[in-house]
Amino acid sequence: MENQGWKVSKIAFLSIIVMLSHFVASLIGSVISILGYVFADISTGALKVANGGMFMYKGETYDAMNLFTSTRYLIEPAVLASIIAAPITIALIFAICKVVKEKFFEFNALNNAKPLDIGMGVIIGFVLNPVLSYIMAATSLNQLSETTNILFENMFENTHFVVLLIGMAICAPIVEELMFRGVIQSSLNKVFKPSIAIIVQAVLFGAYHGNLQQFIYATMIGILFGIMRHWSKSLWTVIAAHVGFNASAVILVEISKHEDWWINKVLTNTPDIVIAAVSLVIFGILLYFFERRCRKNNKNLI
Repeated sequence: MENQGWKVSKIAFLSIIVMLSHFVASLIGSVISILGYVFADISTGALKVANGGMFMYKGETYDAMNLFTSTRYLIEPAVLASIIAAPITIALIFAICKVVKEKFFEFNALNNAKPLDIGMGVIIGFVLNPVLSYIMAATSLNQLSETTNILFENMFENTHFVVLLIGMAICAPIVEELMFRGVIQSSLNKVFKPSIAIIVQAVLFGAYHGNLQQFIYATMIGILFGIMRHWSKSLWTVIAAHVGFNASAVILVEISKHEDWWINKVLTNTPDIVIAAVSLVIFGILLYFFERRCRKNNKNLI
């Protein structure tokens, strides 16, 4: 019979392998997407290679590599890279589950999808975003990583809305939930009580984002999504909540770009604290009924 230390070591190893698989998939996606941008610009004449260097066409002249160029080839392809990386990551995790002799769908709680829970999850995630954004802004926590803010601003500014929606609001949530609330939380549940499993996977989720600002709010989100996954016994629920959360950010940024839209005018003229308060009330009500609904189907809730 395996001792506790050996079981924990296996979980740690599995967690590292899963995160590495996503890193490798992201690297592959980045290379493919960057090369795609480069070849596309060369074919249109927007980029040329000459005298051992690369030059971008701006106005009537070609300028050497600069901040614009690095934005074009390092930031803009990031979302496309996540789209390419998603199926690769899923395939790798599927293979990992085969190796460790776990049934992919059952192990990751992908065999229990309830449409009502999924719908509630989307709305819970969607209204959570304005609440968390307000808290981060009010406490100045959103200023902890200025570089991250600049990267996101450039990404949102220079990436097409549809690409952002697919990459950030669909592909990223599926992959991240499969990794953290799927493989990692499921593995932890085999050794630890649910509360510990939820906290550990949430901290790993926060740390995986690589900067203090995202660590704080991603850990908070990870705890909430971990609890929802435990309540519902379904990864689809938290995938839906994550989709709603990310989609909220993408949609609100897109709205902010269109001053002539009526919803832009409404949001602009409404104090942030009011938007956050209304969102918090909706979030609280939905989470309460979600928990009550889950409790009817599962008595073993924390």
